[in-house]
Order: sequence, then C-alpha cells, then structure tokens
Amino acid sequence: MDKHYKAIFFDLYGTLIDVWTEEEADLTFETFFAWLNSQGAQFSTPEEVHNVYSQALAQVQAALPGGKEDLDHEFDVAPVFARILRAGGFGDSQISEKFVARAAWNFRMASNLRMRAFPSAAKLLALLKAWEIPTVLVSNAQALYTRPELEECGLAHSFTHILISSEQGVRKPGKQFFQRALQLVQCQSESVLMVGNEELNDIVGARKVGMDAAYLQTLKPEWGQPYISPTAVMSFAGADYRNLAFFIARCNELSDEQVAMIDEYLPHN
Repeated sequence: MDKHYKAIFFDLYGTLIDVWTEEEADLTFETFFAWLNSQGAQFSTPEEVHNVYSQALAQVQAALPGGKEDLDHEFDVAPVFARILRAGGFGDSQISEKFVARAAWNFRMASNLRMRAFPSAAKLLALLKAWEIPTVLVSNAQALYTRPELEECGLAHSFTHILISSEQGVRKPGKQFFQRALQLVQCQSESVLMVGNEELNDIVGARKVGMDAAYLQTLKPEWGQPYISPTAVMSFAGADYRNLAFFIARCNELSDEQVAMIDEYLPHN
C-alpha cells in the first residue's frame, strides 16, 4: 500500500470510552443540588440550580465568536460552575479553581449513567506505542470532566499528546484543532490517520485538513451516525480495534513479527 501513517489521532467518547450522560435529567440536578448544599450552598430547590446552570451555560456559549451555533470554537465550562457557586452564596474568596473543579466533577458524576473504557482500548494504544507510532487524543470535551475520566478509565497516560477542546478554545470539525495536533507530532496531514465515531466532527473534519480517517460505528443510526462512512478510508462495526490494528499494520507494511503482536495485545474474543 502507498500509505504510511506516522501518527494516529483518536477521538475519545464513543471511540475509546463508552459513555452515557444525562446532563438535563431531573435526577442529575437533584443529586448535584444535594452535593452543593452539603458544601454550604443555600439553594432552595434543584430547579433553582438547574436554572442557574442553564443561564450560565447559555451565556458562555453565546460569547463564542460565532455564537451558540459555532462549530469551530469551544467554551470552558469553569465559569458556569463558578457562577453556580456564587449563586449558592459563596464569596469570590471562597470560589477557588479547586472548588470550581470539584463542583464540575460532582455535576459530571451526577449526570453519568455509564462511563467506561471500551474493552481493549488501553491495549490498542499500548500496541501502537510498541510499534513506535505516536498517538494524539483530539477530543471535543470539557477538561474538568475529561481529565478525571481519563484517570478513572486508565487512559490518562496512554497517549503521546492530549488535546482537549475546552483547553484549546477550538474544536472539531474546525481545521485549527486538527492543525494544532499535527504541529505536536510534526507530521504532514496525509501521513496521519484520524480514528473516530462521528461523521462530521471526526471523519469530515479530518478530511478537510487532508487526513485519512477510520470510522468506528459505535452509535446507533437513529442518533444520526451512518453504518458506514462514505468519507472514511475504512469503516468498522463497533469498537473493532483488532481489525483497525490490522489495517494500520498493512498500511505501514509492518514486519510479520510486528503484525503477530496484534494477537498478543488484541486477541480474538
């Protein structure tokens, strides 16, 4: 094959981590309300917390260069939780970065119904490291949620580099986010493979900067994602890391010994 991938970029949620969150559910705000008041906040009802959250979130979204519908820029959720703490009666001197981070994490835990790495996600990343192929996490996410979740899922130290949109101020499918990742590995776009589970953000976004993309169909079609991506160089049913590894091995013309490592890291189920 005429392809040789010098680096592999990964999406996170739905690609390496299986997630199900309910950020607008009543139970989420009931749980978060109880935590806030246990810390000394003075909210009267979960609905009051929900209202402050919604207003603060709308405000940071509206402040993006392109407004709420901006697909290229990302906000940081930290001011949202700082505003919630302030509304709960805490003074500015009490609202430290650490307290804001704790509030954000407790909200995230309240909203999470499922959060776990897909089986063999860490092993796939370890295999790529053994093959000496750099990996970069390129995730549309909030760092206050995602960095603790990377630790919990055992993936925090699995990448060569980590880029999270809230820390960068830009997001997929915008070109700038991908270009920053390319700069980290000092690679031309045509020598990098993006792996993701969202057609627009991961696959189309990568193609716009000249990268190949491999599609993992982990979401149901009724959620707006296809069975097979017409834009990707390869599509896989589910988080099929084993066949993804074989694809990379073929493209990179790895030795028989290196290919045999797939059975070691990603054996048949």
